[in-house]
Amino acid sequence: MSNRSAAYRFRVELALWLQIHGFTNVRERSMLRQLSELVLDPEHGDLTGFPDWTLTVRNDVTMDLSGAADTARDAALSAGTSLWASIQSRRGHSLSESYVTMPLTVFALVLAGGAPPQIRASLPTGSLQSEV
Repeated sequence: MSNRSAAYRFRVELALWLQIHGFTNVRERSMLRQLSELVLDPEHGDLTGFPDWTLTVRNDVTMDLSGAADTARDAALSAGTSLWASIQSRRGHSLSESYVTMPLTVFALVLAGGAPPQIRASLPTGSLQSEV
């Protein structure tokens, strides 16, 4: 399997995992988008369906948390969103053990329940939201 197909497979599996866990609006964005889609589609990132968030997905052979975070930050700046994170595959681990990288400021907002209302309302029972 090529790196590109492995990356896309991880993105599709991640979207499905999130859908199964209550985030029914999440969709993976195609890796091969036409120029018209890039211009007409206001959402940025690799996963859509999370208003006010930019989420990028990485499935690299060598994990680069800083590079992944920079990519997500740049996509968020382009999209005009202040909430962003990068989700990275962990080789040899289950999907549910993937890493999520975000800046401390975003993490503090999530811990304080400061995620946008649409996200708080869709958090599955027993999630971080119920602990805040």
